[in-house]
Amino acid sequence: MRTFDRIAIAALTITLAAAAAPAVAQFKWVGPDGATNYSDQPPPVGIQATSMRAAAADRGADGDVPAGLRLATEKYPATLYTTAECAPCQQARAHLVRRGIPYTEKTVKTSADAEAFRRIGFAENSFPSLSVGRERSVGYEAGDWDRVLDIAGYPKTSALPPSFKQAPPQPMAGAPAPARTKGPSDAAGTTAGDSADATARAGGGRESMTLPMPTAQAPGTPPRGSVSVRF
Repeated sequence: MRTFDRIAIAALTITLAAAAAPAVAQFKWVGPDGATNYSDQPPPVGIQATSMRAAAADRGADGDVPAGLRLATEKYPATLYTTAECAPCQQARAHLVRRGIPYTEKTVKTSADAEAFRRIGFAENSFPSLSVGRERSVGYEAGDWDRVLDIAGYPKTSALPPSFKQAPPQPMAGAPAPARTKGPSDAAGTTAGDSADATARAGGGRESMTLPMPTAQAPGTPPRGSVSVRF
């Protein structure tokens, strides 16, 4: 048999096997005869199979995200800080969604939230606020936010796959921490909480960027596009 005929037969065998794959196939493997098998049942003992369901989930969750967006998210993660009854917060949220920015949203609604918000470097309870890596911006202004995101390397238009789902907002302070027994570090005057606060103030090891200077404002006035809250 000629080499060409062998190749044609092999290609036809693979095509027929794929066509015969069950609609609910969950496993794929190559048998001892070299044929590709699809089934909703695991392969015989001793044969390694690929999970079709896991492969599909991986493609939908991350495989379609461009490398540039993944890199920007890893180097300069975006966090949106919001509060209740805040129209500018809604505008800021819509802006990030429209541009396709994967972000974490933290809500500041209690005095504990406000204290945690100040510990990471924000001097005033003005919302919305945005952090991109270690850089911070207070008050929503589309042009300023776009410049920050551009410098961080985020795409100018959405590149998120249709399957992407934004994580729900979380309280800034999180759930109340359980009581902790004292350990050796307490004797030296340092607690785990102190270390965490220091890390947060330092930016959590994130890289910094060179950003444009903010527009000057009169002392004591809230930033543009923001609301101020007292706790």
